[in-house]
Amino acid sequence: MKIGILSDIHANNYALEAVLNYLILNKVNKIFILGDFVGYYYGVKEMFNLLESWDCESIGGNHETIIKDIKLNRISQNEVVKKYGSGHMVALETMTKMQTVFLFNLPPSLLIEINKKKIFLCHANPWLSSEYIYSNSDISLLKKFGEYDYDYIFFGHSHYPFSFKINNTVCINPGSVGQPRDKYSLSSLVIFDTVNDTFSFHKIPYDKTKLFDDIQNYDPNNNYLRTVLER
Repeated sequence: MKIGILSDIHANNYALEAVLNYLILNKVNKIFILGDFVGYYYGVKEMFNLLESWDCESIGGNHETIIKDIKLNRISQNEVVKKYGSGHMVALETMTKMQTVFLFNLPPSLLIEINKKKIFLCHANPWLSSEYIYSNSDISLLKKFGEYDYDYIFFGHSHYPFSFKINNTVCINPGSVGQPRDKYSLSSLVIFDTVNDTFSFHKIPYDKTKLFDDIQNYDPNNNYLRTVLER
């Protein structure tokens, strides 16, 4: 079986469509989504439509927490829009009740066993903090991944793809589908082959024209939402 490992879609339906088409061409059977379905961008309705037919295991990320906190009046809407743009508000306005319940009830992590391999899905790290992990993070942080008895740890949050092995654990960040922050601004994903016990990184181009139009429509004064995609 081939599994697509995706993270940080951020309601960028244009990027997600390109990624899912690529997975179909590569005969991928299933996907894992490592959180941050929403935030920043606006294609929430389209995102759910694209994912509807897929066999998918999903967890929540920090932006699922943010949108829940907005709904429950635990954080200021204005502060969220100022920092991240209008994506969360668009999501709250356009999601169905079922979609909202789905996002609000996503677990923070999942442990899955495939072919006697223990696979742990988390958003930022296995100790479930909001701490960003990069390839050049302090070695003490990377070593913490080795304290867990898993064969694989899949994690996202940083929007930078990389992998490393610590003790007997292979740790993989697939990068971001919707808002890659490394060079070339290509959507990132990993394909995990459970038969061969191998994984590969992939970078997918897509047309950003309509997304830039959406940004101009919803957040014309938020330069970051566009410039991060032009790196």
